[in-house]
Amino acid sequence: MSTKWKKAVVISSLSFSLMIAGCAIEKSNDAETSMGNEMKTSSQHEKGTASSSFDITSSPIGEQLNAYHKITNELNHINENKEVNWNRVQSLYEDRLQPVVTEMNVAYDKAITLAMEAGSEGNLDENAAGGLIVTVTQSYFYQKQHNMHSNIKTLLDKNNTTQASQQLEQLKHLADRVFIPIAEKQDEYYGLNGDSSIVQKIKSGLAAQKRNVENANSEEFSINKQITHHSVYRSYYLTVLSTVGKIEQEVSSETGTEEELVALQAKAWGLYQAIKGSISTVDGNAADEINTLLSLNKTDVSSIDAGKVRHLFVQGLVGRVQSFHSEAAESVASGNISSARAQAMEANMITKTIELAMKDKLGEEATSTALKKTERWMEWITDGEAEKASKISKEIITTLNQIGV
Repeated sequence: MSTKWKKAVVISSLSFSLMIAGCAIEKSNDAETSMGNEMKTSSQHEKGTASSSFDITSSPIGEQLNAYHKITNELNHINENKEVNWNRVQSLYEDRLQPVVTEMNVAYDKAITLAMEAGSEGNLDENAAGGLIVTVTQSYFYQKQHNMHSNIKTLLDKNNTTQASQQLEQLKHLADRVFIPIAEKQDEYYGLNGDSSIVQKIKSGLAAQKRNVENANSEEFSINKQITHHSVYRSYYLTVLSTVGKIEQEVSSETGTEEELVALQAKAWGLYQAIKGSISTVDGNAADEINTLLSLNKTDVSSIDAGKVRHLFVQGLVGRVQSFHSEAAESVASGNISSARAQAMEANMITKTIELAMKDKLGEEATSTALKKTERWMEWITDGEAEKASKISKEIITTLNQIGV
């Protein structure tokens, strides 16, 4: 079978999955469809009232991660030139992950199951098939942590600190096993350290959230969850960008085979599904265009434009920041400082996400100045200083508009 014909079969077999994903994935990005079941399951796993008796390995997340790592270990046989037991991969997925993945988003399940079929039948290079399975599952885990944050907030509102603590333990376990390894690679790739380190931001966010749960402080938890959530987001965003950058570099230098490049494209597309909704809420066209540029069935890997992908991302994220600045101002005006603080923190974390793009366009000094302004804006939002907050907000948005055009 020739490579071109083989690739055509791949495109055909995955077209339905990718089409469904493009239409349906963003529906659950901000949904909490599994909140009720997650709380119920957490309650079933509760052993007594002390969190010290909670067994993380047999928790819902613990069991899902166990299956996920067995699948990834089996798929790692590809890199060892060993045969993959696709029946085992399918069985592990169907028994342990498919029910929760489907509940979260049926499009994720479609992408994973069709990738397994294509990989096992030889219609898709195993590296690409494995990459799709792993990264779309990681997109599921991204959405899961989003829902878990909401679950914990609801439990704290009800003063249920025992279950809130158990949920946070599961969230930390998920971060340790999935999110931090992804973040470590991006910290290394981009040379991020200190305050810019994604790993450190995730850890500091979780540490602050633990204190909030122990003190049953729902309001502060809402603030600090933005640190964790958006740091995880940042790691996925930068992974997509570094992956398409590698594709463009290898195409230019003619160092990558078609199979290797398609595997990278599959990885970028799979992780993008987790964060597509953040762009589509403010710029649906930009979100769809990124999806098209990364889709195996719509864009030849040799024509991927890394600069365009990054520009579309930044364009959408600047729009998100503007939206949160407006919402924070409205909350201050209505006297709802609690909501304003959460909205301001979210705006600032998104601004931090595009820090590298700011440095490329504006330089180190201007970027540093802009980030310091976001800190002062947060202080004035917290103090309810509407006029001062409004003035510096306009300055921040003016700066961001320079990189979002």
